[in-house]
Amino acid sequence: MLALCTLTSYSQTVFSESFDEADDAITGSDAIGPATWTTTCPGSVAATDYFKVLSNRLEARDTNGPAATWTTGDIDISSCTGLDISFVMTELSDMEACVDCPGLSGLTCIDWVKLEYNLDGGGWTEVAGITCALTESPGEMIQIGNIALGGPLDYTSPCIDFGTTLQLRISCMCWAGAEVWRFDDIIVACNDCILPVDIVAYKAEQTSNGMQINWTTLAERSNDYFLLERSYDGSNFEKVQTVAGAGNSSATINYSITDDNVELGKTVYYKLTQFDFDGKSNFSEIISVESQQAVAVYYGYNELHYTINAKGYKRMNIYNVNGQLIHEEIVNGTGAIPWNKSGFFIIEFPELNLHQKLVTP
Repeated sequence: MLALCTLTSYSQTVFSESFDEADDAITGSDAIGPATWTTTCPGSVAATDYFKVLSNRLEARDTNGPAATWTTGDIDISSCTGLDISFVMTELSDMEACVDCPGLSGLTCIDWVKLEYNLDGGGWTEVAGITCALTESPGEMIQIGNIALGGPLDYTSPCIDFGTTLQLRISCMCWAGAEVWRFDDIIVACNDCILPVDIVAYKAEQTSNGMQINWTTLAERSNDYFLLERSYDGSNFEKVQTVAGAGNSSATINYSITDDNVELGKTVYYKLTQFDFDGKSNFSEIISVESQQAVAVYYGYNELHYTINAKGYKRMNIYNVNGQLIHEEIVNGTGAIPWNKSGFFIIEFPELNLHQKLVTP
C-alpha cells in the first residue's frame, strides 16, 4: 500500500535516538524501546573513513561509494495511525552541487543523503525529495550538496502510513577527507496526519495493445494529478502521461494507462508520482516489468505457432533460403498455421521491421 500525506500533529514518540553511545560505536539502541541500529561504510578506503558515533552524534566522514548506511531493526508502531520521521542534520566542509540537476554545475552527484523506511516488511521505500541524482545513486534524495548556511537542518518527513513495524535507513555519501555529514535526535512520532491519497494495486502487465499500468485509490484529498514516467535503466525517466486526480473522494477509484509506445523485449520501469493542488509531490513509487518480445514464432506438430505482442493485425511473410516469398499471412494475437515444409526460412514482419530465422525438420 502506498500512502501519501502532508498534514501532521504530534502525539506519541515511538523511537528516539540521541546517540548517547560511546565514541566509535557502530551499533546501538534507542532510548524508548528495544529497537537496535547498526552502521556500515562499504566504500571506506582509509582508516580515517567512517560512519559512527562521535561526541553524541552520528558522523559520516569521507564515506565514498557505495553509500554508507545507518539501519534500524523493527520499531513498534502498532499504536500509531500515521507517523513521521525527524532528525537534525549538519555538515562540515563544502558538499558539491550536482551537475545532474537542471541549472546546477559541479560534479556527478556524490554528496547526498537519502531516507528510506520499510513498513511491515514490505520492502524499502524512499522518502520523496530531490530526484535528479541520477548517476551515482538514482532515486529520491532528501539532501544534495550543501545545506543552506551549513545547517543545522531540522528535517521532518512527509506523513507515513500506519502499520505494525517500521525500519529506518539513512544512506549518505561524501568524497573528501574534510567532508562530514552529522545526524542527531532521530525521532519517529505518531500523529493524526490526514492521508490525501491511499494507493493500492499498482502494477504493470503486457497486453496486445502495449503495457497496461493500473492502480487504485481508496481515498483522495486535494489530489490534483498523477504523473507516470518510463525508464529502461531505472534511472533516466521520460514522461508517458498525466492523469487527473479526483480531488477529494472517499470512494474506490481505479486508474489505468496503456503505454503503446514501449520498447518490447526489455525490462521496463514505471514511476508513478502524485501531486497535490499546491504542486507538491508527496510520493513516487517505481515498479518494473519484463516485457516480452513483440513477436515469437516456433515450430511444433506440423504448425508454425505465433504470438504477436503488438497492437493490431500484422503481415507475416515467409521466405526460403533463396529469398523467395513462399507464404504470407495476416496475423494477430496468438495462433498457428499449418506447415509441412522442411529447411531454413526467414520470417518477416514488415510493419514491425522484424526478421526471425527458423529451421524446421
